[in-house]
Amino acid sequence: MSENMSENIIPNEDVMRMAEKEEPRFLNLLLKNLDNVSDAISGGFVPSEKGKPGHFLISKNNFIYKMIFQNFHKYKTVLTRGAIDSLLDMQENGTEETKAAIKGYWDKIWNRSDVSSEDYAMLKEHINDRYVLWQFYDKWKIGDQIVKANSGHAVLVEDFIKSVNAINNLDPDNYSLTMSAEEGFKRAMKHVTRRRDHPDENESILTGIQGIDDIYHGFARGSYSVVSGFVGGGKTTLLINMSFNMAKAGYKVVYVSLEKDAELFFRRVLSLHALTDYNRIKIGGKEKFGLSDFWYNKLQEAERDLVENIKPNYHCLQFVQDTKLTKILAEVDKLKAMNGIDAMVVDYLQVIGFESSHPGRPDIDLANIHKRLMAYGRKNRIAVMTALQLKSASSKDIRNKTKKVTGVDNMSDITVNTEDYSGSQMIVADADNAMGVVLNSDKPATKMFISFSKSRDDESKRTICLDYDGRICRVADPVRGDGQIRAVNELIYNSEITKESLSSEDKLFDEIEQHEKKEVHIEKQEKQEKSIELPKAEKAEQIMENKADDSDGKIEKEVDDFDPTELF
Repeated sequence: MSENMSENIIPNEDVMRMAEKEEPRFLNLLLKNLDNVSDAISGGFVPSEKGKPGHFLISKNNFIYKMIFQNFHKYKTVLTRGAIDSLLDMQENGTEETKAAIKGYWDKIWNRSDVSSEDYAMLKEHINDRYVLWQFYDKWKIGDQIVKANSGHAVLVEDFIKSVNAINNLDPDNYSLTMSAEEGFKRAMKHVTRRRDHPDENESILTGIQGIDDIYHGFARGSYSVVSGFVGGGKTTLLINMSFNMAKAGYKVVYVSLEKDAELFFRRVLSLHALTDYNRIKIGGKEKFGLSDFWYNKLQEAERDLVENIKPNYHCLQFVQDTKLTKILAEVDKLKAMNGIDAMVVDYLQVIGFESSHPGRPDIDLANIHKRLMAYGRKNRIAVMTALQLKSASSKDIRNKTKKVTGVDNMSDITVNTEDYSGSQMIVADADNAMGVVLNSDKPATKMFISFSKSRDDESKRTICLDYDGRICRVADPVRGDGQIRAVNELIYNSEITKESLSSEDKLFDEIEQHEKKEVHIEKQEKQEKSIELPKAEKAEQIMENKADDSDGKIEKEVDDFDPTELF
């Protein structure tokens, strides 16, 4: 029964004592429940082989688990006592005493009375933690070789870091599970009831763009969404707007940028929040087309608002193109450990470095990246969004259709189908949501058409029209939000805007601001007058009812002294 393994694998007596106590209890749950066996194996639980680290530190427990492991793979059943007898009887090696010892140990595990099915998750976590520790300790021994080496330390350290990053089950699979119909329907009905009683408590993550949220009802945690478009066609602008809206709403968002520096990214976000033309920052200075006092103050106010009031949970990770996904996810893991992550944007899929090599078939390498990124979101319940280029063959046809669209009446002519996406067809086939983004033919573009190519759980095959302003990196819904159309109409039909102010941009916005302040003041004054009238009316009614008892004028005096602001 010996596996030629030391019983003191890790030089930590407390850890080894915990292994001795918990491993037999966990094995008891594996011997009695096939679902537990399936869950453990799909979660990456492995027996040790020839000194290679496995999940069980005690050799006799590792031996029993190896039998459970092999029996499941061959017969898809639990390891019964009858199976033990048959397997051992077929073994020519080993003495009868050894075989009797194995059967006796199986009996001892099976008959334990200190095990509850409710302990399964806890025991699984503890055993996996020790497996990670064992692997780390095994890698850590290389550190002595590095310290004693006389040269080549950079390469040795790099190899050491790679070996540590390759540790298995550092992020255990909490996505895979087996659920019975009874439990599944109960959970489903619980969700239905919660949505009925609390419709505002949406578990999905809303994009803040009403037209998109009306289709998808927000992105579910663990979902995978693909945004596709032309080169320079608004994909990044849309992703920035969606992620920024999520962050302002209180979600923890990480934006992975393989094309923009992090500082440049936040400059764009700042100009978006300030609704300020980013070109003004590029021009600089204090002149008319640069950063006059008006625009500089707007940017300062936006920065204070974001830092002091909104404080969005927003991080940007910058990488150069062709960075491997392994390195990207390692940095994401650090943020996840410190702060947690609700949503992640990867901009964009086709500039991530390939980790596999299929000469002549880059679509296979891209599909492998996509599958791993999608699996990461699933396991960690992170809503993942990424971008993809449209096929060049499809681009010409879609652009021609865009030129013919004159308004919302015929915008449905713009459609982006799943076959229009470049790269592997697996990407769109596997994705939960897919959107094709097309800008109109205006120069500069003023509209963004979004064709919903795929929605796994909701309606799709629709096209919506959004306002687009590349100068301020803004995408907005003109029907359900404050879009450009509404803003322009208010400007045109505002009688208080003078002809003189239209010739000066700063004066124009000063007058607009004064007009807005005036409207707010009038609205506030009207509310105050109504609030004063309401309590007085109620008091007057009370006076009429108690008039006979008001011999000394107390009620009348009370009405005069009543302060309506006390109600607020």
